[in-house]
Amino acid sequence: MTIKEAVIIATNYFTELYDGRYTNLALEEVERSEGGGSWYITLGYDVKIEETLPLPGLTPRTERKYKIFEINIGTEEVVSMKIRKV
Repeated sequence: MTIKEAVIIATNYFTELYDGRYTNLALEEVERSEGGGSWYITLGYDVKIEETLPLPGLTPRTERKYKIFEINIGTEEVVSMKIRKV
């Protein structure tokens, strides 16, 4: 499996689970595991911060969050999805 294929698998997995509750989804990092059996794909995305806006028409604030996906190279399956803290 290529890096590009692993990124597509991680992106599809994320978008199916989060169904539009995010904006600005982007690839942040790619890493191959030490043993070579997995790809680690980090995706970043923005979520709205729930708050009352003082004036109508102001843009809601967002927070950048990250998820790390482990993709098994042999089976092409998502093994895990974890929160990446910055």
